Amino acid sequence: MKRILLLALFALSLACSKDDDKNNNPNTGNADLSARLVGNWEMTDLIYDATVPNPLNPFSPINLSGPAENVYGDFIISASPNNVDYNYGFDIESPLDPTQSFPITQVGQGTWTVTTNGTKVVVEQSNNTTTTYTVQENAMNRQVWTARVPTTVPGIGITVNADIRITLIRK
Repeated sequence: MKRILLLALFALSLACSKDDDKNNNPNTGNADLSARLVGNWEMTDLIYDATVPNPLNPFSPINLSGPAENVYGDFIISASPNNVDYNYGFDIESPLDPTQSFPITQVGQGTWTVTTNGTKVVVEQSNNTTTTYTVQENAMNRQVWTARVPTTVPGIGITVNADIRITLIRK
């Protein structure tokens, strides 16, 4: 009888453990992500990766990647209607001269939706572009997203697609 009781308790503890894992999963679904997004968020970290044409040698593109410097920014996310206003910026180090950096800024507004599986935030900007952010971490006070965003490179004046990873902290 003790063995049956122990087995039952063990099975119950496993079931509870699996429920806990589900609740701690960073991507637990549309409702959880949508509820957590509403609020004011500060961007505290950005990592970028982009390839730009080399004006001096068109056959040797320049890779720009690494953690951004002087990161700042805000995302203000509201519901009913689902609006987002964002204003952020950062500096990237010049690949030709490490003592120089280029400032990048992104300002915009639009509407947001969450995919049905709760793993992506889709932002449709007022300039008719859409950015899809893949949710890497979905915590109550911290969000980590990745996306491919069009970015104009200062000094060169061209727009390239940059892969970014941003960290947002609730204010």
